[in-house]
Amino acid sequence: MKRIRCSLCELCAQANYYSFHDRHSGLKIKQKSQRFYRLKAKCMSSNLKTYVRTYRRLHALTQDELALLVGLKSGSSLSGLERNVKVPSASLLISLAYVFAVPVEDVFPAYYEQVIRGVENRAEALYEALQGHPGLNARTKLDLLEDIIGRAMSAKRTEI
Repeated sequence: MKRIRCSLCELCAQANYYSFHDRHSGLKIKQKSQRFYRLKAKCMSSNLKTYVRTYRRLHALTQDELALLVGLKSGSSLSGLERNVKVPSASLLISLAYVFAVPVEDVFPAYYEQVIRGVENRAEALYEALQGHPGLNARTKLDLLEDIIGRAMSAKRTEI
């Protein structure tokens, strides 16, 4: 399995410091966040299959708060997603990507790859099945399938 570059590192860099008010002096103090170091180490050192927990913690949200934002009944529903046990619905994928302002493939990189590979395999099978079949829209269909297959080939070349 190829190592997916962590796009969260740019977000981690934004969370570099956190501010708090000192009760005694009333000054606003900036300090390196311990959470920043933990998240950064986790991002850089492992091949996470889902970044839901990482993004949630980066933004200091509880599971219940994130569940409310994305339209789930409770935070326990997110637990399965964070542990990569449950497969997210399309609406949940879009909701999470919107909440964290990142592309879907950044939140669920392994799942995204799995879905894309499935589409590419089915496109190749349909392309082979349509070869030699005269039809009114055959050329339009074949053009679309050739485009999908071409994107798959270029993606494979960039992986090598």
